[in-house]
Parts: sequence; C-alpha cells; structure tokens
Amino acid sequence: MSNYPEWSSLSKEQRIEAIRRLAASGLSSGLMAKRFIGVSRNGIIGYCKRYGIKLGQGQPLPSKQAVRKETHQKKIVRRANDIPPSVIAHKPTNTAATPVPDIAALGPIAKSRAFDPIDGVAPVSLENLGAHRCNWPVNGVNGHEPIFCGATSSNLYCTPHARLAYVPR
Repeated sequence: MSNYPEWSSLSKEQRIEAIRRLAASGLSSGLMAKRFIGVSRNGIIGYCKRYGIKLGQGQPLPSKQAVRKETHQKKIVRRANDIPPSVIAHKPTNTAATPVPDIAALGPIAKSRAFDPIDGVAPVSLENLGAHRCNWPVNGVNGHEPIFCGATSSNLYCTPHARLAYVPR
C-alpha cells in the first residue's frame, strides 16, 4: 500500500492543515496533489482559493532573463571547449557523394521525358535520398521501382525539375 493518505478519509480540517503545511514548504499544487490519493491538482487549487491559502510562497524562481543569460553563457563555453581546432580549420568533404554534372547546364527537360532519369545522374532510392538532393520521382528499373532524381540541389528539386514543378503563370 501507499504511504500517502486517502483524500476522502481526511476531515476538512485535516485537509486544510495539510495543504497549509505543504504550501508553506513551497510545493506546487501538482506536487501537493501527488502527496494524496484521490485528489487532483485542480482540487488542491480549489481548496487554496476557498480557504485563502497562498501558493508559490516557497523559494522564488529565477527570472527568465537570468536563466537565458546563464544558458547562453554555457552554450558559448561549450562551443569554445568542445570543438577541436582541426575541425574548425578543416571543412570535411563528402566522399560518399558521386560526382554530379552541372544540372543548370543540362537545360530544360522536355515534358515527355519529365520522369526519366537525367543522363549522368544516378537515381537514388527513398532510403538513400538525403538532404540537398532532388526529390523529383523518376521511373525506376522497367518503371516499377520508386526512385528519385538525387541530383545535388539547394532546394527541393534540382534546377531542371524545378522548372517543371514551378511553372510561372
């Protein structure tokens, strides 16, 4: 069994006295409710309102500005201490990416070939589609497997597929 008392087994005076003691120790209404069986946080708040018990008389909370300043200082220290100088000075290259031809030089794609893979760009499956890759769906092997263009792009689609997707009015 639990060590906490059943709310309904306490008299009104016992309830008020228990709430006064817990409020004076600085507990929130939610924590007070967890000290009893069968009462909610809102029930505790109702008792406090009806009987003039002030909540939040415990230790004051730190101001939001002080918390923000402390958090910001921790981030700055963490950034300065955790990043080795070799990482800052050296920008890693992506060795997994295959060389992709200049997509802008390929020109517009004919609408009849809109879902054919672009020559020189290896299509990728959904599992291998990463960030900064063209999400344009293209026909897979024999037109059955769902694959994507996969060309390097800064937006959702590479330049030729963006010209098809975003037609000016």
